[in-house]
Amino acid sequence: MKALSSQKLDDVLAECGFFRTDSKERFHSAMSKRLSSISQSVIKAKTRLKNALVGHLLLLVQQIEDYDKQVQKIVDETPNGSIFRTLPGADYILGVRLFVLYSSREFVSASEAQAFWGTCPYTSRSGSMVTIGFRRGCNHFGRNTFHQLAFCSLKSSQWAKKQNAKKRKEGKHSNHALRCIANTWVKITYAMWCSKTPYDESKHLASIANHIINQPAFILGG
Repeated sequence: MKALSSQKLDDVLAECGFFRTDSKERFHSAMSKRLSSISQSVIKAKTRLKNALVGHLLLLVQQIEDYDKQVQKIVDETPNGSIFRTLPGADYILGVRLFVLYSSREFVSASEAQAFWGTCPYTSRSGSMVTIGFRRGCNHFGRNTFHQLAFCSLKSSQWAKKQNAKKRKEGKHSNHALRCIANTWVKITYAMWCSKTPYDESKHLASIANHIINQPAFILGG
């Protein structure tokens, strides 16, 4: 590691998921220090421990891979099991989570689903006072699933990218912007589940354009 250039070290750290500047600085500082002398007995003991841990990890990885294959097989054989895998950025795990969410509960509307999964804020009224706040009482598994979908869709969904940029420009923090996108995804996935049709980005973009055109300000030229 000491023989590697600074840029190469940064590349290695990036591959391992270290992107924070302070973390990289601490690593570079540690690598610049003089190497300490370690006895051969300690090296042998730690090597045996490492080999034992790696053996357990390899077995665990194999078991997880077998488990994933079984889950994927069940989903592929289930009617409408793969419908949510057509969503941008959704792998089969995220698709399964969405399938379980919609299969385990029925909703009369998309707004009910949004409230149940906590992607929309709550509104409290008392006389003339109206309070809008973060919805804490909800199905947290559902909110986490749609939050992940919102994040994953940023790479391949045109409207999600634009909505995220718009919300951040309005001053909303990243989690708030993702909740706004997740709230839209609940509406979309609810329609997909009701009609049992896969996702089509072009249809959704056409729906957005039609909604904008029908706005009074657009019609009046304002």
